[in-house]
Amino acid sequence: MKILFPSTGENLDSEMDNRFARADWFVVVDTETMESYALRNGEKEGGHGVGRVVAQYVMDAGVDMVVAPQIGPKAMSALESAGVRTITGKNGIIRRIVEDIVADQ
Repeated sequence: MKILFPSTGENLDSEMDNRFARADWFVVVDTETMESYALRNGEKEGGHGVGRVVAQYVMDAGVDMVVAPQIGPKAMSALESAGVRTITGKNGIIRRIVEDIVADQ
C-alpha cells in the first residue's frame, strides 16, 4: 500500500505537517518495502480552492491512502470520491505512524 503524508521534510524521519494542502512536502511510503520518496508541494501558495488542486496532485501520485492531522472539506471530498482512504487526527514522526498502521493491518 502507498501512503502519502504532508511533511515538514523529505524523509521518513520528518515530522508530519499540520497543513495538508499547504505542506512544503509530501512523503510517500510503500508499506510493503518501507521505501519512500518526497514530492515538493508546488501548489502550497495557491489561492482559494488549493485543497482540490492538491488532492488531484495526490491522486496523480497513485497513492492508496492519505494520513494527515487534518484535511479540508474540499480536499477530503475529492480524495474520497477517487477512492483514496483517509485517516485524520494523526501527527508526529512519519516513520512511527507508518509502523503503527502496518502493525494494525
